[in-house]
Amino acid sequence: MSNKTAVVVLVLLAGIMSARQQLFVSPGGPGNLPGENLMKSKGFLGTGGPDEYGYRWIDSDTVGGPVYNWVDITSTGVEVTGLADDNVVGPFDIGFDFPFYWYKVNRFWINSNGVISFSSNWLWIPYDGGSIIPNPILPNDVVAPLGGDLNFALGRGRVYYYTNNRDSLVVSFIDVPEWHYGSDTAGSHTFQLILYKGDSSITFQYGPQRGFFQYGYPGIVPACGIGIENATGQIGLQYLLNNNPTQNLYEDSLAILFYPPDTTELQIRDIGVLESANEGNMGFFLMVGDTFRPYMIVENTGNQDVGCYSVCFRIKRLPGTYVYVDSVVGGPLAVGARDTLFFAQWVPSEITKYMIRSKVQLIGDMLPSNDSVIVDMRTTPVEGWLTYLNDTVNFTLYSWLTAWGGYGARFTPPYYPCDVESVALLLSTGGMGTADAILMVMDDDGPDGMPGTILLQDTVTVADTLEWYFLTIEPGQIVISEGSFYVGFIQLENRKPSLAFDYTPPVSRQAMEYTGTWAPYRLRDFVDPAIKVYIKPKNVETDEKMQFASKADDMPRVLSLTPGIARDYLKVVLSSPGLGDISIDLYDVSGKLVKSVEKVDLSPGKNELTIDTSGLPDGVYFLSLRKRRKDISARFVVLH
Repeated sequence: MSNKTAVVVLVLLAGIMSARQQLFVSPGGPGNLPGENLMKSKGFLGTGGPDEYGYRWIDSDTVGGPVYNWVDITSTGVEVTGLADDNVVGPFDIGFDFPFYWYKVNRFWINSNGVISFSSNWLWIPYDGGSIIPNPILPNDVVAPLGGDLNFALGRGRVYYYTNNRDSLVVSFIDVPEWHYGSDTAGSHTFQLILYKGDSSITFQYGPQRGFFQYGYPGIVPACGIGIENATGQIGLQYLLNNNPTQNLYEDSLAILFYPPDTTELQIRDIGVLESANEGNMGFFLMVGDTFRPYMIVENTGNQDVGCYSVCFRIKRLPGTYVYVDSVVGGPLAVGARDTLFFAQWVPSEITKYMIRSKVQLIGDMLPSNDSVIVDMRTTPVEGWLTYLNDTVNFTLYSWLTAWGGYGARFTPPYYPCDVESVALLLSTGGMGTADAILMVMDDDGPDGMPGTILLQDTVTVADTLEWYFLTIEPGQIVISEGSFYVGFIQLENRKPSLAFDYTPPVSRQAMEYTGTWAPYRLRDFVDPAIKVYIKPKNVETDEKMQFASKADDMPRVLSLTPGIARDYLKVVLSSPGLGDISIDLYDVSGKLVKSVEKVDLSPGKNELTIDTSGLPDGVYFLSLRKRRKDISARFVVLH
């Protein structure tokens, strides 16, 4: 689907000697693609860097540079599914701890536009400077072998990844077409990235390249970027920014090696807010009278251990003054470590809008951009409308250039079970006549909690004027007993109809987009869709019989699993409010229970547990933490 917004081997790599001298000894390649190759000329860049940390690059056109030798993983790797147009899948396990800048990473997300991130499932869209590396705008922690506007929704293009679970990861993009305005068949790009723990190097290799990148309308400079960037987006190294057929800056059979310094003089003292109040810093609803347990997860994103730091958690009534302020002191915190801090409980007494502001303060902090987070919170009655809107008068209309694009939002009710009685979306064609659209309600049973089963849908005809369009639901037809649900809109004509969006902060970050598959909306950090849902308790006579979806959440969070390859033991580091015990089970990849751990009574804050794995055969396993109906899991590998 070529939708664009109208507004804007087992051990193939074991033969690697020093990766800075000769990269690969394994032959093989993806084969040639048909069509004229527009990237034939030899590059002239040669070498580059260092960035502020000390990373440099050298390419295969340079004496002493890496040797191009494609690593074919199509028969040994895992084929990645779910990639479409402008979406992200993952996370996937690297299989080992890979040193990247001054910290280590062990998982990654794959973006359909030729990029991976070690810490973010946000989209990476190469437009309006979005291809510039480094860039503090999310996502960060980026490795971009060929960040351009690729389009898997055309039915072509494959991605594979392979890890030997020791020191090597390969991710290959094969025969991926470009998105072009007015053309759905242009271009084809084959490239791969390789992480090698032995010397912390990152290598990009380029197979056949046909076509060039373009974003939006004809005449706009083709946008693509090649490079690497750290977790804050403040430090990075760019090999290429943009290209076109008359300025060929990369070519077939090219290899680029990014390598770190042996030592660095850069000392980064930094602590950032990773999460506050709700998973993913997303907006949420809270019942009046429910108990809210504020928390904040902080991370040492510098390369210096820190001792004492302070964090502050504030709740502001909108519009108005702060109704809650609490602060605690944390530390010490080692490089790359995370900690969860908890604050005094709070019980809301009125139905209104709130803004949560969380901040960490560290003397000598060098990167203030990650010191604070704002989260949207709404208190609700037992029965009524749920919406993320702030401004109910001023809206911006968004549609897609082509049909079958859409928008939506995720809703998590403040109690269970609840009966969804109606949904409403604010729609218009913007003076372009009438047009049809599909309204739908979806369960969160898709991959990674994304939209899955369609619970109800209907087609409406949208007029020129801006109006609310309702999807009426029979009582008891949609009952939410756990988790979340989604409300979506899909336009059936080019450029119309449009959905209204609100730009007034704070925003919920719950907005979704549909471009052949559902994904978090690329502008969700700035806007909220004009969508609302009406809920009421299901077969509940009194409030006391409801189960609050309370934010006094007693589920722990997995901070780390070590060592990277478990042998005789697995060390589990958790953060928890400490509100009761929890069950821990181990499963193999077939889902068979292989080991149960007695219930553990967790204390508030950080907890460390050691699990005996000496009796487990080599293989991949999942650690499951369960309390009541909730269940979270983490993957690990046993290799004796």
